[in-house]
Amino acid sequence: KEPYSNPDFRWAIAMAMNFDEISMNIFNGVGRASPFPILTATSAMQELYYKPIQPWLEEFELDLGDGTTVKPFDSGYAERMAETLRAEGKDIPTDKEDLIDMFGIGCWKFDPASAEKLLIKAGLEKKDGKWHYNGEPFTINMTYLADTEAQAGRGLIAAHYQLVKFGLDCTLSSESSATWDTNAATGNFEIGGYWPTGGITKDIYSQINGWDADLIVALGERGAGQGSRWNNAEATEIIHQLAKLSPEDEKSYELSKEFVKIAIEDMPFIGFHSGVKFVPTNSSIWGNYPSAENPYNGPWWWWSCFKYITTEVTPVEK
Repeated sequence: KEPYSNPDFRWAIAMAMNFDEISMNIFNGVGRASPFPILTATSAMQELYYKPIQPWLEEFELDLGDGTTVKPFDSGYAERMAETLRAEGKDIPTDKEDLIDMFGIGCWKFDPASAEKLLIKAGLEKKDGKWHYNGEPFTINMTYLADTEAQAGRGLIAAHYQLVKFGLDCTLSSESSATWDTNAATGNFEIGGYWPTGGITKDIYSQINGWDADLIVALGERGAGQGSRWNNAEATEIIHQLAKLSPEDEKSYELSKEFVKIAIEDMPFIGFHSGVKFVPTNSSIWGNYPSAENPYNGPWWWWSCFKYITTEVTPVEK
């Protein structure tokens, strides 16, 4: 529904938020910035997609609707976050590539003036300091999943704080798993703190095929595609072409990069970080769990990779 279906509105929301503050409010700066929609900045995706697309991203501009443009990408995030954490006494490297590995290639620029212009371009107007749409006071309902997925929930709460500080009227509520899943599938949300993405391979067809606009159903119905109902003909055409290509075909990779650029232009959702998990282990009885010092596998005991961890853990000698 409007204005959420308008890319100008979505970009306004992105630029109304100070990502440095959001990052500190989620996990005190821990995590790699992952601003692209659809593809998370995992180590693989950062090398395969984020870094190759960055030169294009540095020149990418948004039309603000008043004859001016803005370049929304901010490549200074890693350096700023490093300075912030060093000031807290954290041991942060100084090498630029190490910082990019830790904090990502950048984030969306915090630019309230451009955000205001984009909201106006999207059809909103400000009366007596309050935003209105179609002549009525405009309120955003912001929701997150209760009691789980702490990173996504804290991210949504941090976003709520930013948007209220910017001047938007926003409500905040948590939902049970059953309500959350139903609302996600049927499109019954306005801004939600979801965990909608990933990516670890060069071939991203399986990652993006759910964004095929042909899978979209009416609001209130359950479909086979993504609940946010992003409808983009160019992106859909690329998905259809990829379905006919071998993952090894170099054309597949080029089309995939074009898909990512289209997604950035249209901003179907606003990414914050690559996934951050804190996984404590108890080695009083069993040892050799995966860790940063011993990264033979991911430490996620609640996923299927745990079966590969069980063959590696060893009893602790007393």
